[in-house]
Amino acid sequence: MGIKPLYYSALPKSFHFASNLSSLLALGDIDPVALHNYMSFHAVVPAPYTMLKGVRKLAPATYMEISPNGQCTETCYWQLNFETSTEEQKYTSNDWQDRVLYSFYSKVNILANFRKF
Repeated sequence: MGIKPLYYSALPKSFHFASNLSSLLALGDIDPVALHNYMSFHAVVPAPYTMLKGVRKLAPATYMEISPNGQCTETCYWQLNFETSTEEQKYTSNDWQDRVLYSFYSKVNILANFRKF
């Protein structure tokens, strides 16, 4: 679930990658599809697009395998499950509020205790 995406460019005889887009600026021009997304969706360019033509980013929770012949295969190893369990379907609005607040405060408390050390 990393914080930053992996940016890459798979060219016929080379493969370039970096943790930030500025490292790959020399590889491409502005991608009009990405520019449209950026201007239309409040500064978001969804994976696999980047602002540079020919430079892509791996989607979250995805890894890439590169075979000796240069073929790239992406595999998603985790997806967020939005389905509601049978037990959760019985929850009231107040139950959900309590669960969210408990989750939030327990994480904040853990971080607060962690920073003391």
